[in-house]
Amino acid sequence: LVASKLLRGLALLAGYRVLSGGMSTVHFAWATLTIASAFLLLTQHPWAGKPLTTALHVKALIQSVLLEVSFICWAGGLLRCGPATTVMLEYSEVILLRTAP
Repeated sequence: LVASKLLRGLALLAGYRVLSGGMSTVHFAWATLTIASAFLLLTQHPWAGKPLTTALHVKALIQSVLLEVSFICWAGGLLRCGPATTVMLEYSEVILLRTAP
């Protein structure tokens, strides 16, 4: 758990440095998700199972578009607010749930 939190923090700092260096949020999101997708394709072999129906393809496409929009908004927030504020905002619902009676 500690190692994953440490790697998450380092990834935030690296992402902030790349974004503040002049890379656009759309290119950053595209590059990040492409690398993650390639890694997942190599490790999970999605082509080896039962084929998806057309309805599941449509659901996967909609979810992918929503994930991309969410990631672009997150990267924009990282660029504008910085890594420390982004981490605090990611866990703000945990703080709100803990303080609620």
